[in-house]
Amino acid sequence: MIQTIVLRNKASMPVLGIGTWEMGGRETANLTDRGKYIESLRFAIQEGFSHIDTAEMYGAGEAERITGEAISPFNREKLFITTKVWPTNLSDEKLQQSAFNSLKRLRCDYVDSLLIHAPGMIVPIEESLETMIRLKEKHFTRSIGLSNFSLEQMIRIEALFPGEIDVCQNEYSLQSINKGLLTENSHSGVIPFCRANRIAFVAWRPLGKGSLIKSPTETMVSLSRKYECTPAQLAIAWTIHKAGTAAIVKATSEDHIRENATASRLKLSPADYNSLIQTYDS
Repeated sequence: MIQTIVLRNKASMPVLGIGTWEMGGRETANLTDRGKYIESLRFAIQEGFSHIDTAEMYGAGEAERITGEAISPFNREKLFITTKVWPTNLSDEKLQQSAFNSLKRLRCDYVDSLLIHAPGMIVPIEESLETMIRLKEKHFTRSIGLSNFSLEQMIRIEALFPGEIDVCQNEYSLQSINKGLLTENSHSGVIPFCRANRIAFVAWRPLGKGSLIKSPTETMVSLSRKYECTPAQLAIAWTIHKAGTAAIVKATSEDHIRENATASRLKLSPADYNSLIQTYDS
């Protein structure tokens, strides 16, 4: 069974989630392999995954439609569904419409977590978060959060809206310890801030886009032998090692889904956790 994190709102969020990026296309819809993705999500749920991460931008909404169809046979109350609002939809009116459209595509009455996908350039964050809070009060979502926000932005938002942010989702892996594609200082700044303020930190791309397992270091190979696990399981276990930290993994094959599902049970010693940091953060 995949372990959980208790959020500020007292809800339980599984520490591992299945990502849906490129399921149904990238920025535009692609219906190729739609059935395969639906079946892979259903298999993941059967293997213990209950946290599914998607976004209105993924495949121009197609990933949400795939998710909605995939989860339809299951008990909704036992699932944790996250979706995200794109930065061009952060005005009060557009954000509310985005949330409504996402629920329709997901075939859900609510989502468990609604995130701002990335900082917007036009609408003040105060307006967007006031709308997010109202959506939570209206039960469109049970929690709200931010994705791809910097430490400075997180500090400012927590000061403006103390106790309201439940989740922060940024890139984080052994290969992006403090230098991600869109954000920096996850390990040394953002994660400690989140822990101090009871905000769950969710890592996207915990396998470094696959490069961590394609070219593992000697340390990773040695520790994989020690823990009798694969490099992928080791990398995921490292990512979620700290309390209050979760990760979104992407897998469509049954073997990889099973492999990822067991990673939450792997516990690294402090020395081995730190040795991986020393190997990659240099």
